[in-house]
Amino acid sequence: LGDSVNFAARLESANKYLGTRMMISERTAELIGDEFLVRPLAKLQVVGKTQGMMAFEPLNFANEATDHQKQLAELTQRMFDHYRSADFDGCLETLIELDELAGASKLASLYREHCEQYLVTPPGEDFDGTIVLTSK
Repeated sequence: LGDSVNFAARLESANKYLGTRMMISERTAELIGDEFLVRPLAKLQVVGKTQGMMAFEPLNFANEATDHQKQLAELTQRMFDHYRSADFDGCLETLIELDELAGASKLASLYREHCEQYLVTPPGEDFDGTIVLTSK
């Protein structure tokens, strides 16, 4: 229980870094199933952990989700998939669509910064899309 609570506290702190208001773990996303529309935010390695763990943002009850929220979830999923597979050009293209849909955001800026960096200095073969947070 302690490890789960600690991770939840780290996710709460990570909201500032990603510009989000609420974050849930992959396990929580699994438990709520199709009841909520969620979008993937990142595979995060929080302080005190050695591996990355998925974080999601719940957007709305699934049966109340707007077309805008559904588009936001779909574009964010596409952005994340491109990033995780090291398709940084594809990620940047999707970020343009995301900006057009939802406006500029910290999340988009974070991914844009990482993509631009990796296009100049490609990551190693062990790249899995993990974003390492260095502060609580």
